[in-house]
Amino acid sequence: MARFGVVFIGIIALLTSIGGIILGAGITFFGWSIYGNPQERLIHSLYLLVNPSTPQWMKFYLMIISIPDAIGGMRLATLIAYFGAAMLIVSIVYLVASIGLLAMKNWARIIIVIIGFLYILGGIGMLVYGGISISILVIIWGVVNLIWGIILVAYLMSDVKDEFE
Repeated sequence: MARFGVVFIGIIALLTSIGGIILGAGITFFGWSIYGNPQERLIHSLYLLVNPSTPQWMKFYLMIISIPDAIGGMRLATLIAYFGAAMLIVSIVYLVASIGLLAMKNWARIIIVIIGFLYILGGIGMLVYGGISISILVIIWGVVNLIWGIILVAYLMSDVKDEFE
């Protein structure tokens, strides 16, 4: 019976990690693909800034509006790409741990328990943020994360831990 529960958690973790890998790779690709547009605008603006035939009013516009906007766009694109890369790395760790969990390895149980604690902390954070911003979707997602984290920690820290190698 305990083996069935561990296999169920391992399969859900495996599917979640595969989805996280796909989503993390997509977000990383999206972040780096939108990076080119602000970079092109910045290079074009700098060229117009040093070009002697550019009118003076255009140079002021470039210095005050266009160049800071392009730099902000590059920062946002880089932030999106870093978030996607972090999600990708965490999902790969989750994938390895879920495969180890299916093989009933104790190191995988410990990693999944740590991930469960992170789910609990993330769920609490989402509940607090959702309560402040009055966002129903964030609250629902926070409850789902909280419940999944409690299931992971409570089940893998119970008597089932004696079943692992």
